Amino acid sequence: MNPYLTKNKFIKGFFLDQAVTNLFSTEMTLEYYKKYELALTEIAERLSLIDANLALETCDAIKTFQPDLQKIEDSLLVDGLAIPEFVRQLKRHAGDRLKDCIHLGATSQDIMDTALVLAIKDANNIIEGRLNSLCCVLDSVITSFGENVIDGRTRMQKALLIQAKDRIITWKMPLIGYLNRLVEIRLNLEVAQVGGPVGTRQFPPNLGEKFASEVANSLGLSGTQKAWHTMRSNLAEYANFLALITGSLGKIGLDLSLMSQQGVDEVTFMFGGSSSAMAHKKNPVLPEVLTSLADFNAVQLPGMHLAMLHEQERSGRAWTLEWMILPGMINTTARALSIALTTLGGISHLGKERP
Repeated sequence: MNPYLTKNKFIKGFFLDQAVTNLFSTEMTLEYYKKYELALTEIAERLSLIDANLALETCDAIKTFQPDLQKIEDSLLVDGLAIPEFVRQLKRHAGDRLKDCIHLGATSQDIMDTALVLAIKDANNIIEGRLNSLCCVLDSVITSFGENVIDGRTRMQKALLIQAKDRIITWKMPLIGYLNRLVEIRLNLEVAQVGGPVGTRQFPPNLGEKFASEVANSLGLSGTQKAWHTMRSNLAEYANFLALITGSLGKIGLDLSLMSQQGVDEVTFMFGGSSSAMAHKKNPVLPEVLTSLADFNAVQLPGMHLAMLHEQERSGRAWTLEWMILPGMINTTARALSIALTTLGGISHLGKERP
């Protein structure tokens, strides 16, 4: 959304997480769209709604489909989203004999919401892996420096001496909580969207619920009791979860920035930022970035709460707002976790040995 952060080589290295960026790339979105269309056709054949041979040919056509991306981009301001032109091109590619076997029972929001969920599922694997790695790194920091002493501070004033592990455990405990919470969040979040034009699952007649359940299973997602076209609390809850992670990482960054101040000197790093004007400085660059990323996600969160207001059976306004906000929050969270791993893994000294 912000070209300064995503395109400018002087600054984007701070902010872009390449693994998450790839999940939201044109190429991956196309793969998610095609995966959904394949599931629709395969389940329709399984329920004897279309001939097996026709279904096999249709699936082959979907797999080989390469859309005219420029034409899709040009259609956005007309259709409001990419799927109508995507489906038109896909049906032309399949040909008249197979076109009726494509996009069965689905609406544009079905495919786009499910593609988003598939990207989130892959992103959650990244987030989970990095949270686990970060807990391990913190354990190593405790092993190396946990018995050392630092000044315990309240309201930024010296209070009493504490062991370094007292503060480090305070950093780690929320991360363990997020790992546990992620298990529950994934159950409510990683769900397929199958509703049809107005979310009532009218296709196929008398089999709509079974069709929806089978599509979800084939995609490795959970089903839902009803299409969630305008029930967006799962995404708002996830956005809050992301902001909590970056908030806790920002707290670590803030603590480390203060601990590295000249005159305090409670932590040093194997890396350090230099100044263009003052050679004596060694700036706590990465801890500072952690606090900035935390601030960014906190600022985005109200937008995701506003995006819960999907009017009636379908919204364009609120839905578009989600596109603008949520992928950036996922990227920010993954990037913060990566920077936290580098930061904490780069500690060369923390605290002082007890006399």
